[in-house]
Amino acid sequence: MIRFKTNRVELTPFLVLLAFTLVALFLRLYRLHELEPGLKFDEGWNGIYALQVLQGEHALTFGDKEGLGVYLTALATKFLGRTPLALRLPTALASATTVLVVFWLGRLLFEWGENGSATRRRSLAVGAIGAGLLAVSLGQTLMGRTA
Repeated sequence: MIRFKTNRVELTPFLVLLAFTLVALFLRLYRLHELEPGLKFDEGWNGIYALQVLQGEHALTFGDKEGLGVYLTALATKFLGRTPLALRLPTALASATTVLVVFWLGRLLFEWGENGSATRRRSLAVGAIGAGLLAVSLGQTLMGRTA
């Protein structure tokens, strides 16, 4: 019989990150298309600028809006049409992506101990705590769904 060894130390961070990312995606995408009718101020401006991009008007910045956000909204608008979901989806996905970044940053910053020794358990704990708190943060979830 052939037995395969799995390295739990290397598999654990992936599973933790996957779990927190799925929680964050669920909280940010659940019934996103059914939010209250109408658009918030920022969503409306993002939509106007996205339509300008789709008409060929390109710029690095759009008033007080970031260029990347406007271009991602334009991409979503191109595929999903002129719907509130197209305006909210890029922000929701970016908000869920911050969970990945916080996990990675926690692992990176707390990888080494005071005497230079590697502390995988501590770096995993710090990354997991930060990512977990961000994944279920009410403020981050609300901003990711409506801004």
